[in-house]
Amino acid sequence: MQYSRIKKTYLILASYLLTIVCSYSQANISRSVLEKISANRDLSLNIHVVFDKQIDFRAFERVQEASRSTFQERAKKLLTELSKQAEETHPYWIGQFKKIGGIDPSSIKRHQIVNAISLNASASAIRQLAALPGIIWIGENVPLQRIQEVDAAPAPTSLDPSSREKGLTAIGAPDMWRLGYTGYNRLAFIADTGTDPTHPAIRQQYNGLVRSSRESWYSFEQNAGPYDCNRHGTHVTGTVLGLDKLLKDTIGVAFNARWIAGDILCGIGTEDNIGAFEWALNPDGDPETTSDIPDVINNSWYDPSLDTLDCYSVYVPILQALEAAGVAVIFSAGNEGPGPGTITQPHNISIDELNAFTVGALNGNGVNLGIASFSSNGPSHCPGEGSIKIKPEVSAPGVQVRSCVPGNTYALLSGTSMAAPHVCGAILLLKEAFPTLGGKELKHALYHTCRDLGDAGEDNRYGMGLINVYDAFQFLKTKGHVPVSPSARHDVSLLQIEHAVNGCDNSLTPSLLLENNGTDTLYSTQVLFETAGFDTIILWTGSLPPGLRTSFIPVIRNVPAGDNKITVTLIAPNGAEDERTMFNSQSFRVNVTATESREMVFPFVDQVCQNSNFYLTSPGLENGNPVNTIWYDAAFGGRVLYQGNKIQVQQAQEKTMVFAEPVYRESMLKFQVPTEQGSYPDVQDEGIVFDAHAQITLDSVTVYSNQIGVRNFYLLNENGDSITSSKKYINKPGANFVKLNWTIPPGANYKIVKKEGKSLLALPEPQDFPQNSPEKIVTIKGGTSGALLHSFFDWRYTYAEPCGRIPVQWNVRQDSAVNTSAFLLSTDTLLWPSQTTITAKSDQNGASSFQWDMGDGAVYTSSEVTHTYASAGTYRVVLHTTDSLQCITSSARPVTVLIMSGIRQDQILSVGNVILFPNPGNQFLQGKIDELEFKQGDIAVYNSQGMRLFVQREINLQQEFRIDTAELPSGMYLIEVIAGSRRWMGRWVKHLSE
Repeated sequence: MQYSRIKKTYLILASYLLTIVCSYSQANISRSVLEKISANRDLSLNIHVVFDKQIDFRAFERVQEASRSTFQERAKKLLTELSKQAEETHPYWIGQFKKIGGIDPSSIKRHQIVNAISLNASASAIRQLAALPGIIWIGENVPLQRIQEVDAAPAPTSLDPSSREKGLTAIGAPDMWRLGYTGYNRLAFIADTGTDPTHPAIRQQYNGLVRSSRESWYSFEQNAGPYDCNRHGTHVTGTVLGLDKLLKDTIGVAFNARWIAGDILCGIGTEDNIGAFEWALNPDGDPETTSDIPDVINNSWYDPSLDTLDCYSVYVPILQALEAAGVAVIFSAGNEGPGPGTITQPHNISIDELNAFTVGALNGNGVNLGIASFSSNGPSHCPGEGSIKIKPEVSAPGVQVRSCVPGNTYALLSGTSMAAPHVCGAILLLKEAFPTLGGKELKHALYHTCRDLGDAGEDNRYGMGLINVYDAFQFLKTKGHVPVSPSARHDVSLLQIEHAVNGCDNSLTPSLLLENNGTDTLYSTQVLFETAGFDTIILWTGSLPPGLRTSFIPVIRNVPAGDNKITVTLIAPNGAEDERTMFNSQSFRVNVTATESREMVFPFVDQVCQNSNFYLTSPGLENGNPVNTIWYDAAFGGRVLYQGNKIQVQQAQEKTMVFAEPVYRESMLKFQVPTEQGSYPDVQDEGIVFDAHAQITLDSVTVYSNQIGVRNFYLLNENGDSITSSKKYINKPGANFVKLNWTIPPGANYKIVKKEGKSLLALPEPQDFPQNSPEKIVTIKGGTSGALLHSFFDWRYTYAEPCGRIPVQWNVRQDSAVNTSAFLLSTDTLLWPSQTTITAKSDQNGASSFQWDMGDGAVYTSSEVTHTYASAGTYRVVLHTTDSLQCITSSARPVTVLIMSGIRQDQILSVGNVILFPNPGNQFLQGKIDELEFKQGDIAVYNSQGMRLFVQREINLQQEFRIDTAELPSGMYLIEVIAGSRRWMGRWVKHLSE
């Protein structure tokens, strides 16, 4: 690509730009400020005032280059100079401002990265300021605008493990990865809408995991930690450095780099932005440290307050200061194309060859690499001729770019906002290889090694063309720069920690996923567990070759009780110092409690033989009644093997371990609320604030209404974002049962509120808060307006075993079972309370021992038993027998205890008369009645306690009938056929959906 001599000439001229501006006798006022104060004399504006005394950055850089200062040394010296300049000038100017009427003293905010002050001033005061010598620029502080993505295609339906996005290949990133360069431990600042720190593609790269939040998150409004007020910033971050390390799904260029972020697009605006740039030069507040300064800053925003005067605006010295400190500042060009001169401000300024460094968007998904029609074009509107006017500097993929968005999902977006992060990631790769070079040198290498596209040479659509980071790497080597080695002998990473919501028995049993990223085989590493007042080290040993992973589940005992943050750190791989520690540590929260973990008592663990068939009973049935038990093949994650509170294991062949996860039902806020009590305030967004200490499913609530009609219920997180919602029709005054079926992950300060619709009841008296659920799974913290309980009563929810899945293991002997287990029941249906007793007798002559499980906790060991049930329900009776070889076999039969007045035992028909299929079944129940002379009848459905749930009338009994049971939970049901004065009943089981 040709390089214009004209551009070199104007580089020299541009170095005098600031000096020329400073010679003006009157300040340049931005057009927006001038227009507003001219139109309204009584107006007050938030403005920033830039003074003529600024650091001569060109001279500063020449001195540092001559003394061969490192960029760490330059950054320290620059911070000292900027601070000194502010201290020398600001007191004088603040004194001048106080002499001028119409300036709010409390609004004054000082800046150092540029010698400037922000304040609120009246129109008259602004005119007086403009006339003062020594002030060269007055701009307005307005909300910044993000560069809006052009379109949003549907997100991919599934992730693609071990894949990478096509745009990453287009810029040569895989060639750098093959060399071992992944941006390891380099730092990017994403100045945008914030960033979601929980997304699996970028979670481990958040700087705040290993450093303080002060040096990892900038927020003008002092928000405590990272969040995303849109989704834009999260998407940008993913393209810079995103990688789901578990799935190896690569969406980012420099996936082992770190990120810090700011919510500049959620705040005040220009003043916020100046503060963010200033923070970037010293995030931790200590001028003696420089490792906290980002290597690159991604900017996908524009400042609408600027116009053609922005060539002299507050951003000029800011960009010069950052470049002098070695930071690469990258801008997206804007999506206002394809017309000329559409680069958005302040990206369209040209301080020198590379500043401001602006990126256009092209299509990196195909071979044509065409520039996107929306991509803004040059030239710059700043003074100069020829090449210095050309914008953008380079181009990168920006069409249909897949990256992460909040909610642990992905989206395909297009825009120059998607192109600039490709360049930022390329900077990080180069910075890892050449850590002594500054942003200017790295931008220079990318700029001069672009693949020329479009018109020959540099042009106002592609700039120099498509970047190629590998070619830039080779370019720097030809210039005599020697890259550092990216490999390390010892490099162990902690990829994942999984743990139950509770650490029961004052113990922890986390599942740790380790990866060996070193060049040596890993034989051992120490694992340090730390929390307040407690620490211990567990030793892992094994043999883990380079590039492979292994799981490790240690047991840590005597951990202090309480809601603990546990930090886990891998240290001393193979007894040596770990050369790369960025991914050695992770933290997780767990409620440590003395509550005893449930155990799986399986007395026949050593009596399972080849081909044994036996039943396992949920460990949750001993002290509670789980809604359902799910059986897995792993303590965390894994495959579902079975579902049900008693499951049959058939044809046992080898040693096996399964993990039972009982799911329980609880209720809270059960009030008897007379409809005449309380009030019905006509307000929206009222409801209840609560914490979920584990994932729950909020099945239903009860609301009280004095008017029928539609209500809209919302679940909000602590940032006020909607998680889910339900639109419900309230069909009667008084109490209304509202089914929600909301899945709520663990979190604090959730709100359930009514947003639209007529009033709901609020209790008149304040309540005592907080209120904890029986197992402390949910904490009700209060109403949204304090201690008044509003709208939502009688919560019913389910949750999984809080101590974690319960393991059960059996060994399979080589001998085979010789007998089968079978038994007889006196009846399988009882009418409570008149009939409550059954007799069960083994039908196995060769059994040497017997164990009966009657389904309600009762256990017997004789061959024949008589048992009385104390309550209605459906029970599964299981008989375990052992044969002459002491091999176990089991069999089971259900017993139903009904509460149904007026029904005799002889009215419960056998399967031969009432045929229900599929049985067990799922959504639809089909049935058939044999030997029935009636043509029509009613079909009623009862639960196991005999409560009628619904009825379908005038069914043709001569044909198969079909009933939709989608709204019914899993369990046992009674199907009643009513024809004339006669009744027939059959039993039907509904299973959960697959």
